Amino acid sequence: MATNQQNINLGSADNANDGDVLRAAFRKVRKMFAEIYGDTDAENLTDSETVPSTNFDTHITEKIQDVVGSMVTGNTENNITVTYDDTDGTLDFDVAADITDVNAGSGLTGTNEDGGAATLSVGAGDGITVNADDVALASSVAGSGLTYTNGVLSVNAIDTDGIAADAVDGTKLEQFDDTLTAATSGDILVSNGTDFIQSTMSGDATISSGGVVTIADDAVTTDKLADSINTEITANTAKITNATHTGDVTGSTALTIANDVITNAKLGSEFTTSSSISASDVDFSSAAVFTKTLTGTTTLTFSNVETGMVKTLVISGNQTLAMTGVTTLNGEYSGTASKNIIQIVSTNGSSEMFATISNVA
Repeated sequence: MATNQQNINLGSADNANDGDVLRAAFRKVRKMFAEIYGDTDAENLTDSETVPSTNFDTHITEKIQDVVGSMVTGNTENNITVTYDDTDGTLDFDVAADITDVNAGSGLTGTNEDGGAATLSVGAGDGITVNADDVALASSVAGSGLTYTNGVLSVNAIDTDGIAADAVDGTKLEQFDDTLTAATSGDILVSNGTDFIQSTMSGDATISSGGVVTIADDAVTTDKLADSINTEITANTAKITNATHTGDVTGSTALTIANDVITNAKLGSEFTTSSSISASDVDFSSAAVFTKTLTGTTTLTFSNVETGMVKTLVISGNQTLAMTGVTTLNGEYSGTASKNIIQIVSTNGSSEMFATISNVA
């Protein structure tokens, strides 16, 4: 098929001498015929070259094959591959997978299943009607507990009447242990947070119909008490009677503490510990001694102050110190001292406090 057309200029009119001269016109015709007859470089054919004697039909056939081959080469096809073989001018088709037979599954019937025009049909049955383009179910297909409406088969809600007697056991209940047996007289179910545990009660406890547990009279014996309680009771039997307290505890109604029985270990942390002041508040109820190294101008405040409290502050740091609520200050804070021992006494809660400062060189 010619692709390099040569345009011959005929001129504007007869003998107008503005068209191609006869030699130029025939040169163009010669090149186009050379291309038709198979010269692949006809455009550059010189006047002295001989036009190749290629068969015209063969050349045109090759051109057509090349055009068709280019149409199917490099395209995207689904489940098939098309290849142009230029050596023999053919198209090769390769199908991804051949279907050799069709198998009719359950509920289907088929003809020509092993090849050819296979046909599959839905088999009819009780309550099933096969139409040209659908399968219909009759309402009779809905058995007990089912409802069929407008092509939809639904399960009805199950009430207690729909459950057979003795049909639900422990394996069907999520919160009950799988190994539960039938409860007997005196058995109870106790939850452990995941399941219920079946346990047998003795005569020591009684559960009323309201769920209240009561302990029978005289049911708690010494073997039901912890060893530590039994030991304490045994050690103090001589000190306790129904009417009169002797020894460490005296009086029929009043409770008194024997002399010299309170040691430092029995005192609370507010009398025996030392605490660092992290901010500016000094909590009198938290410790007996408070420490702090000043890093800037600081004002201390005091909380939980009770009348009669005496607290000690150990303060250092070459900064300015102020104390809110201190009525009278005996001595001055020294920033150059290694430590300042400040003793604060409350004579009326936080409204009246006195402080004495001692500087340690």
